[in-house]
Amino acid sequence: MSTMTQWGEGPGVESGLRDALRSLTVGALGLGELWRLGEDEVAEALSVVGQVRRVLEVAEVALVGEGLTRGLPGQGSWSVHDWVAAAEGRAAPAPPVRHVASVARLAGADVAAPQGSAALAGVREVFDEGDLSLATAD
Repeated sequence: MSTMTQWGEGPGVESGLRDALRSLTVGALGLGELWRLGEDEVAEALSVVGQVRRVLEVAEVALVGEGLTRGLPGQGSWSVHDWVAAAEGRAAPAPPVRHVASVARLAGADVAAPQGSAALAGVREVFDEGDLSLATAD
C-alpha cells in the first residue's frame, strides 16, 4: 500500500514525474533542514533541479504543441500565450511572459510545419533529448 498522499492526481498524469515533483516540493518546504546537507549534496540537489527543469521544458513544449494541434486556445477565444499562461497558472503563479513566448514559438513552429525543415526537426530532436535549452532552441 502506498504511503504517498493523494495530491492533484488525475488520469493520464505520469505518476513517476508527479511523485518526483511531490518529493521535491515536500523537500523544499523543509528549508530549515538544508543546513544538514554537505557541500556535495547541495550541488547534487541543484543538479536534480536542473534535470527536472529540462524534463518540464520538454513536457511543456510537447503539451502546448498538442493543445495547438487540437485548437484548444481558440475554443476559449484565447491567444496562444494567454491560454498557456492561464492553464499553467491554475494552481501556481503564471509563468513569465518571456518563457511562455519561447514555449509557444517552439511548439507552434513544430505544429505549423509538421513535415517542416530538417533544421527544425534537428532542433526539436536535440531539445527533446535534453541537450539543448529552451532559450537556445527558441
